[in-house]
Parts: sequence; C-alpha cells; structure tokens
Amino acid sequence: MEIEIERDSLFGNIALAVARAVALFRLGDTGEAAGHLKKAYELAAPGRHFFPFIEQGSDMHSLITALQRDGLAGDFDESWLDRVKNQAGIYAKNLRLIANECSELTAGPDDAPLTAREIQMLEDLYHGFSRQEIAAHHYISINTVKTILGALYEKLGAKSNIDAVRIALDRKLIG
Repeated sequence: MEIEIERDSLFGNIALAVARAVALFRLGDTGEAAGHLKKAYELAAPGRHFFPFIEQGSDMHSLITALQRDGLAGDFDESWLDRVKNQAGIYAKNLRLIANECSELTAGPDDAPLTAREIQMLEDLYHGFSRQEIAAHHYISINTVKTILGALYEKLGAKSNIDAVRIALDRKLIG
C-alpha cells in the first residue's frame, strides 16, 4: 500500500508541475514555465512517464515549440521533447475529433438558428479574415466580434475558427 501512495504522489507532483508550466506559459512567462516543466521532467524520470505531459495537448505542443524557438530547451533531451510535442499534438487532434463527433451526434432540429450576423462572420472566417479584420469590415469592436464568435461556436459546437468553418461547410450554411 505504501508503494501505491508514493507512486500516486509522484504522478500528482508531475501533473501539478506540468499544469503550472502550462499556466505560466499561457500567462506569457515562458522562462518560468520552462523551470516548472524542467521540474516535472526530472520527476518523470525522462523516458518513463509521458502521459502527464501529453494530456496537456496543444498547450504542451505550443510550450515545447516556444522553448525550442527561444533557445530554452537546453535542459531537456531533444528527442524526449520532440516525442512529447508530437504525441501532445496527436492527443489534442484526437480530442477535437471526439468532441466534434459528440457534438454532431447531439446536434438536432432544436439547435438555435444562426443569426444573419453570425452567418456573415462565418463567411468572413471562410475567406480567412482575422478577428481584427472582421471588426473593421463590420465597423464593430473586437470585443463584439469575440462575443458573436463565442455564441457561434456554442451553437455549432465548434472549438476554433477552422472548426466553425468546417462545421458550417458540412451543414451547408456557407460556401
């Protein structure tokens, strides 16, 4: 029983250090994030425990990419970083696929209809406009764009601009 407690504590400490690294990275502190990732890396006995890193998905992929780009990856085994980055990216894509499938399964005739403004923004996204460009195009604030896109994502069950456009094309709402 004592071995189980120690192992669970180890995995908890790894997961906590990884979560801190990701949170700091999202807050823009890549250097501090690298320190917490290094702590998790050392606890994980490199090459033995990957899942606490991989389950962070696209956040971990982005963090490792930033570390490599900014020259902060020197404390890590490069092949380990590449493996975690690759697996985290695959994990994130699989989660999105599952979420989309679930969303499509639950979509039905009672779904809220899209407004004319939401359709316009879908068309803008389809044509590659950024949020700033959409705001300028419709003479509205960027916050209004974010609010409308948030409602649009909710109605479509989308997680990103690309996902929203894909769903809209599948449902023949645009194109």
